[in-house]
Amino acid sequence: MVSKWIQSYSLFPTFYWETRIPTKEDQKGLCLPKGTRIPDWQSYKVSEFTPELQALEKRLAAKGLKDPWIRNEVWRFDTRIWGNNWQRRFQFLRGSGCALLVTAAIVLVKETFFKESDHHHGHEDKYPLLKELNAPKLSHH
Repeated sequence: MVSKWIQSYSLFPTFYWETRIPTKEDQKGLCLPKGTRIPDWQSYKVSEFTPELQALEKRLAAKGLKDPWIRNEVWRFDTRIWGNNWQRRFQFLRGSGCALLVTAAIVLVKETFFKESDHHHGHEDKYPLLKELNAPKLSHH
């Protein structure tokens, strides 16, 4: 006969919060700011605004295949949002010319007005340990 204690003992402890069925209070949903609009999934369709996905659909159709989940990628390839390849490239490189001019000006000012002199003003070698490591070993007889 097995004692009551052994029968009531569980190898895997169960907790109230692990075993109960979730309630409405537990299902808070997405934590999004007020006014956030989640677009309807049916609004994403492969159309003339997604030429890359149209080409993919044609290539798949030529092989007798179809991708039912292709609409999940429509937002990435939509030219109304991101523009075409030329517009994306221009957007990525925007400001490069100004950055190059500012960099050249900084280097010019630094090299013109803040030249380093050959005098160390009492400061010896900056990395003396490297000098010791590279120095040839002298044999002492």
